[in-house]
Parts: sequence; C-alpha cells; structure tokens
Amino acid sequence: MIPAVLYKYRSVTEETKELDRVRQTIVEDKVWFPSPSDLNDPFDCRLSIAFDGNDHEWRDRFRALFRRAKPEQTAVEREIEVSRAIAGGHHKGPVQQRRFLDYMQEQINQIGVFCLSEPRDSLLMWSYYANGHQGVCLGFANLVGDGAFAEEALKVVYSSSYPTVQALDDDPERASQTALLTKAEAWSHEREWRIIDTAVGPGLRQLGPNMLVEVIIGARLKEHLRREITGWIKERQRKPVVYQAVPGEKQYRLEFQPVAV
Repeated sequence: MIPAVLYKYRSVTEETKELDRVRQTIVEDKVWFPSPSDLNDPFDCRLSIAFDGNDHEWRDRFRALFRRAKPEQTAVEREIEVSRAIAGGHHKGPVQQRRFLDYMQEQINQIGVFCLSEPRDSLLMWSYYANGHQGVCLGFANLVGDGAFAEEALKVVYSSSYPTVQALDDDPERASQTALLTKAEAWSHEREWRIIDTAVGPGLRQLGPNMLVEVIIGARLKEHLRREITGWIKERQRKPVVYQAVPGEKQYRLEFQPVAV
C-alpha cells in the first residue's frame, strides 16, 4: 500500500535553484523529475548485467536491439549487422559487454524519476536534503496513478550489490525499473518511493491541485525565506497544512507545531 502522504525534502537557499523548485510546487503545482544521472548518489540506478545464452539466443537479442536503435535499417541490412556482431563475439568480450552496459545506462538516464520518502522527521534527511534544517519538507498525497500522473509511486528496495538482470531475458523497461528501484543499504533509513516516467523523461510535471497537502518549515529556515514561502501558500486556493519543525526539548527528535496561514 502506498502511504497516505509521501515527503520531499528541499533546500531553499538563495544560492541554489531549489528555492524556485519550491515556488513552482507551491504556486504552480509543479514538480521536477530529474534524470537518474542527476541524483546525489553516484551508485544510484546502476545495473549489473549477466551475459548468458547461446549464439542463437543472442542473434534474436541483437535483432531486437538493432530494430530499436536503427529503425531505418532494412531487414537484410539488419541481418548482416547481426551476423557481424555474432561472428565478432560482441556479446562475449569485456569491451563489448562494457559498451552494452553503457548503452543500457544511457537508456536509464533518459527516464524521469521523482523521489519521495515516508518519514518527515528524519534528522539525517533534514540535514543533507534540506541544507541543515534550513529548507522545507513537502508532503504529497493521492499518488496512486489515476490522478495527475499515469504512473503510481513504487517502493525502493535496498541491497548490498547492484541488481543483476539477464541481458537476454530482461526487456529495457523492466531492466530500467529494476535499476531505478534498487539502492544501497546505506540509504534504507529514507524508506523511499519513486514515481518513474519512461514516456516523457526528465522535466517539470503538473500536479493535481489536491496533491500538495503539507508544508513543513525547517527549524533553521531564515525568516525572510519563511515569509516568502508562507506568502506563496496564502496565494493558493487549496492550502496545505503548514507546520513549523521544532527541536525536541529532551530528545533528539523533531516536533511539528501547526502554523496558521
């Protein structure tokens, strides 16, 4: 089950484009889907590919690859290139396998991905995604695939090794989803969910007007930025619930106090 609300931590310092991203979400109901290559973790969305199979199976695989990569080819031209690939061992040598893996990674990097998390009170995430508690945390609801997005939020799994897919058995879309929904165990505290857009790719997406349901103001957000953000919220027809994050008095935790806007 998709959680009722999922959260996006944002930095809002003037030196970054994050402030404009926050404005676009609050004022225009838009969010940014980055490319996997722009995510902060260099290990994120990586694949390991197993190159099993005989030459007959690989001939079918190369036909499918060339059909997608070179649609202008005739059937005869394609068969000639497939035969050359098989004869040259392009599916067996380490250089060729590296090229194949790079090709798959290029396809993955053309996908748009919107990353969200279950907790809103993670001290670590407030520190490194919201610039040391100087940002905000945005809560989104109704991410079930039948509203503003055709895709629903999918849960990330955590592993000690890259996900392995069979080059012969896995189609590019399934391989991409496997890579996009697997992260290193070190990030398991994020309890992350992702919305994957394979059709359009990276860029801005329009939200429904009832999808932004919470805005949490960071404990150390500068006052002039706080006024600017609450001013944007006042402009909205459908206003989210606003909270002020406050450090706990006796425990290492955050408390959330409602803010009237």
